[in-house]
Amino acid sequence: MELGELTPEQVDAIVTQAEDRALKQEAIDEREKKLAREKRMAEKAAKELAEKQEAAEKAAAAAAAKEETKTETQPKSDSDGNTENETGNESS
Repeated sequence: MELGELTPEQVDAIVTQAEDRALKQEAIDEREKKLAREKRMAEKAAKELAEKQEAAEKAAAAAAAKEETKTETQPKSDSDGNTENETGNESS
C-alpha cells in the first residue's frame, strides 16, 4: 500500500466513526436546545408570577388605603349613639 492510500475497510471505519460522532453531537445539540427552551419558559413563568404578585400587592395596598379613607370620613359616635358631624355639631 502506498503512503496516503486507504483501503475500503479503513475508509468505512473512518466514515462510521464520523457518523457516530455526528449523531452524538446532534443529540447534544438537541439537548442544549431543549434546556435553553425550558430555561426561557421558566424565566417567562417567573416573570409573570412576579408581575401577578406585584399587581396583587398594589391591589391590596389600594384596598387598604380606600378602607382607611372610608374609616376616616365616617362620623364618630359616642357611647350614647350621638354622632358628631364635620362641623362639630352633635346630632341624634
